[in-house]
Amino acid sequence: MSRESSAWTCTRCTYHNTNATYLRCEICAHVRIGSTCSTIDLKRNAKRPIRSLQQTLETSFNIGKGKSPAKRARPANTNPGRSILDVLKPKRSSEFAGAIRWKLDKGPVLTIPDDELHNIAPATLVRDFLPAGTAERCLQLLDRDQASWKKHPWYIYGRWTTTPRTTKGFRIESLPTSGSPSMYAPAAASDDESTSKELAELLQNIALQLAEMVDTARPGRHPKFKPTIVLGNRYADHTQNVGAHSDFLGELGPRPIIVGLALGACRDFVLTSKPSGDTTMPSGDISGDAECGIPKAQEAPKAGENGGAKEGAGNCIKTVRIPMPHNSAVIMWGECQERWEHAVPACSSEKAVQRHPTLGLVRYSLTFRMSRAAELARPKCSCGKPAELKFRGRCYRWICAGYAPRGDEHLHEDAPPLPDPCSFDMRSEWAHKEAARLEACEPQDSSAKPTMCIHTDRHTAGLSHN
Repeated sequence: MSRESSAWTCTRCTYHNTNATYLRCEICAHVRIGSTCSTIDLKRNAKRPIRSLQQTLETSFNIGKGKSPAKRARPANTNPGRSILDVLKPKRSSEFAGAIRWKLDKGPVLTIPDDELHNIAPATLVRDFLPAGTAERCLQLLDRDQASWKKHPWYIYGRWTTTPRTTKGFRIESLPTSGSPSMYAPAAASDDESTSKELAELLQNIALQLAEMVDTARPGRHPKFKPTIVLGNRYADHTQNVGAHSDFLGELGPRPIIVGLALGACRDFVLTSKPSGDTTMPSGDISGDAECGIPKAQEAPKAGENGGAKEGAGNCIKTVRIPMPHNSAVIMWGECQERWEHAVPACSSEKAVQRHPTLGLVRYSLTFRMSRAAELARPKCSCGKPAELKFRGRCYRWICAGYAPRGDEHLHEDAPPLPDPCSFDMRSEWAHKEAARLEACEPQDSSAKPTMCIHTDRHTAGLSHN
């Protein structure tokens, strides 16, 4: 078949295309497929008038004879209330960070909203605690100070090792003398030459806001929570972590309130309950993340149904994963150091970490604590050092201080090798009575949700830019 005997007519604009190899119309670019375009023989259509290009444009596109091209109607705006400013404004952490997940023993992984965390564990999560500008400024000041953050030795599982992260302590105000150096903050932040004056003032303002928030949630507690020391942990990448543990209470006293503020990359904060009468860390798959074998979360069933929490299940181990994005705070209430252990586990890969826009994988954790060292009559262990207070089994006990580093004494070049801790172990009657008193003045229902208490003083107002 010759080229002239095989042409095709576009069914859209009726233009006769003389080149049979074209798959689109030369005029309107209509696709020539199947029934939409037909191949005809010019001999059969010899009597059919062939339309000129001008006629095709006039009839199909309304062009010519003084007429302007027809305007195509714009689609209607399906979301008239959303603007470009809504797209560009910073998102709240609740919009991108995952939900709280928990499981009971080997049961399924369940999800709960933030305001129901108190039903599972003695903790409270507060997202976007500080103004966005203040949180970013605090993160910048901490990162400038990173050279003064050090790794410290730690005695665990029968041997000395170094912490898999760098730490630094800040003393917010002068502490009453207790006869022993502080293990958290050897020097006041204002006296530390490596700490900028702006950072010291900012930590003081944050401590005031945290104290007001805690007092609103637990108004009956005495003495009122007033942070005096801050312990900072810096996690440089996804491998740095802190293992499951409960804190030493030699300076804090029984049933302390500890508030952790997360700045930088988002990491999981894991709480694991202790079985009754057991002091060891339960074995479980809490060392990873979603890529480390934790199945997809499900909706939480009601209590007693399909793995839901049951009353009286005291020996069941609960594992709670709390995502801690930038500028989020978690409050660990008094029972947390008695019946629970907390950790920031390592992640399987960098992809498992939600990066911060400027610092990437780096995460800073600031834990605000109130020292009660002046109130505690700490005995001395066989090593001749003040003993540490720990909740073990069902009671508070004084143990050897060798389990914890004492200030910065081990960092000196002429420091002797660290001795292994002795076997000193003694029950603390005062800690038991004080714990009972504190428990009695706390609400039985810990559902009181802290209110945001953003200060508008000179320092904070000057930094709260978005």
